[in-house]
Amino acid sequence: MCLYQHPKRIYHLALLLRWRPEDVLKLRKVYCKNGTYKPHEWAHMMVVVALLNINCFAQYALCGLNLGYKRSERPAIGVGICISVAIGAPAIAGIYSMLSPIGKDYETELDEEAQLPVTADGSSRADLCRRQSFEKRFSFALRDEERNVVSRPLWSGGILDIWDIGG
Repeated sequence: MCLYQHPKRIYHLALLLRWRPEDVLKLRKVYCKNGTYKPHEWAHMMVVVALLNINCFAQYALCGLNLGYKRSERPAIGVGICISVAIGAPAIAGIYSMLSPIGKDYETELDEEAQLPVTADGSSRADLCRRQSFEKRFSFALRDEERNVVSRPLWSGGILDIWDIGG
């Protein structure tokens, strides 16, 4: 798994070091909850990406120990450290990403003193935003995916119908 994921993790590290607006959007989709702006997001994403890269290097070291030494000659302390880091780093990264600001929902604060226009039904724009926020938090609002329900879907192929993929 490490050989598959490490190029992506190094790419994310390069995007963090470069930190251009288009890169920020890509990284937010991966590391920030709901893909939205979070306070001090760069530093928090850097911690998570660094821990995930440390995980890969620990797996490489463990692989090197396994390939380089016979089982009877393999240093137990080295194997123990490599396994501990290989398991601990992504676990800490996951916990950190949940507990840090990148894993939390943030609502944009409305300026209460600002003059907000009143809608046709007499409610202000602030009331509308609060209601939408409430619906979003408690999942009362229907999502676009839930609105397009197909009552009787039809299967468009057989069990092994893979021959028409290209055209």
